[in-house]
Amino acid sequence: MNPRAGRIGPWRLFDIVYATLPLRAAMIGGAPALPEFGPPDAVPAAADPDEELPGSNLGDGEHREAMARERARRHLRARG
Repeated sequence: MNPRAGRIGPWRLFDIVYATLPLRAAMIGGAPALPEFGPPDAVPAAADPDEELPGSNLGDGEHREAMARERARRHLRARG
């Protein structure tokens, strides 16, 4: 009798594992990470720059500094 009869070769085993990766990832818990179909998320309206930190405990000077840093960050991101 052929000792290799009935065995799965290494390449065939690799093909089976590769073909079942999405199913195995979903069974492990990756299914919630898959994108869902449906309407896109609603984008909130842009906040007024002077009201981006409403109700915060920052003082006026700290608030102005934070807003200046954020404007500089956005400016650099837009240029880069």
